[in-house]
Amino acid sequence: MSLDRVDLAIENLPQEQIDELYSSPLGRHLEEVQSKLRLQLALFAKQYIGLGIEERKQRALEDWTNFFIPIITAMMQDPDLKLTPAQRKALPITVERHIHLLETTTT
Repeated sequence: MSLDRVDLAIENLPQEQIDELYSSPLGRHLEEVQSKLRLQLALFAKQYIGLGIEERKQRALEDWTNFFIPIITAMMQDPDLKLTPAQRKALPITVERHIHLLETTTT
């Protein structure tokens, strides 16, 4: 990484040159730019971590949806419940809608 190479180059300078570098206007400007770049990199890293967490949450919700819909649909189509054909037809959409409620409460 470029910032690491700059740090290493500065560390390898004699102390009087380091003092001279940071006391000059150019050196102070370079230090300010370096600090801003490090802050940007930290923010990008935080965003990438957040995106990874959101992706795992989404995948988990999809897995639960794929698990629950067939089970609930099979249970609700059980003849002992005596659901009407219209209720049975609406069941998968209803179950999916309620599972999506989980999605909005976990994000």
